[in-house]
Formats: sequence, structure tokens, C-alpha cells
Amino acid sequence: MTTYFDRSVLVRAYAPGITTSVALALIQRVKPPIPLTHLHRIEIRNALRLKRGRGEITEAELSAALRLFQGDIDAGRLDLPVYELAALFHRAESLSDKPTTSTPGTHTGHTPCSGGT
Repeated sequence: MTTYFDRSVLVRAYAPGITTSVALALIQRVKPPIPLTHLHRIEIRNALRLKRGRGEITEAELSAALRLFQGDIDAGRLDLPVYELAALFHRAESLSDKPTTSTPGTHTGHTPCSGGT
């Protein structure tokens, strides 16, 4: 079975903080490579830079985190899937166009941008 990690776990693994050891412990339980989407690459780098902008990490810690992250990609510990992005988004859009069913008792009566009923 393939294990995917949420961006927040991966960010915690690279940015030093109180939850870094927890994130690393979770990641170390999984046999590499860990799947990493192209969107993850952008989100993780942005989140690390945001931590710097908020003063949560230093410039040196940001540089180290970005270096480690790229190093894990280059070493194959984080694995980018091979896919044609246009085809992937076309497939996602076609799935989105299909009707869905609601779980009994979960319909709120609200419609997007209508302000509810």
C-alpha cells in the first residue's frame, strides 16, 4: 500500500519546531520513496517561506530546509509521479462533472453563492 503524507506533515519534517520529531517519526515508518505531487513541491516551499516571513524560522533554517527538501527529491526519497498534467486535470474535471449523491442527513439546503435557504 502506498502512503501519502499531507503537506503539513512534510513541512513539519523540514522546518525546525516542536512537532518536527513527531513528523519525522511518522515519515520514518514508511519505506521510501514517498509520493510527492507537483502541487506538494510548490506548497511545501511556499509554506517554508511563509514560516520565515512570520519569523517562525530563521533565514539559515529556511535555507537548510529548502536544501534538505530538494536533496530528498534528488535522492529519490520523495518521488514525483510521471503524468501528463493536462490529461490529469482533464480527467479530474470530467469526474467533477459527474453527479454525486449526498449522504442521508447531511444536505444543508445551501447552494453555492446563494446565501442558503
